[in-house]
Amino acid sequence: MARRSTRLTLPRAGYPNTSTKDFILSHKFNVGQTVDLTPGMPRGAPAGPYEVCRLMPASDSDTENPRYRIKSVTEKHERMASESDLTLSLAPESVFC
Repeated sequence: MARRSTRLTLPRAGYPNTSTKDFILSHKFNVGQTVDLTPGMPRGAPAGPYEVCRLMPASDSDTENPRYRIKSVTEKHERMASESDLTLSLAPESVFC
């Protein structure tokens, strides 16, 4: 599966609004795709498929692991998950329609 690139323009530390540096993050999943959260994660997340709602930048502590906002049909709120915690779901895409 091809990775989608997201270009972020961020101000250089210590020099707000004077210079920018481009960072390119590659995301494995796209908005609208159905993914599964890795079982056994200690966050009390329900089992079942999740929909990718938003692509997010990687955290400062793990710059090689992009993050996502995901939502389960069984919950009213979104969750944040790292790419390493997600797998492509075998559930049909229509679960969220």
